[in-house]
Amino acid sequence: MTAVAAIAFGLYIIFALDIATMLIREKLPTYEQHLASLYAQLTPAMSARGIVAPSLSIKNALTPERISEITRVLLPEAGALISNGLLVTLFAFC
Repeated sequence: MTAVAAIAFGLYIIFALDIATMLIREKLPTYEQHLASLYAQLTPAMSARGIVAPSLSIKNALTPERISEITRVLLPEAGALISNGLLVTLFAFC
């Protein structure tokens, strides 16, 4: 693979990751609503079967709002980390 082809491939991967990150960020509200409805369905189903969720459960730790906050912070950082790694790799080939 020539240096120009390696650079072109690296840029393609970087742009693809950036576009994927933007698409996921746009879909976060939909995922948040879906997760909230799943929580709403799961709680009565568990109670009907005699399963009592403790007060310190995963539901309280990973609320849709908290997951949304974590994702909004991690996605750009992960994209930047991957982009930087690819650029270093491309420079190593040149």
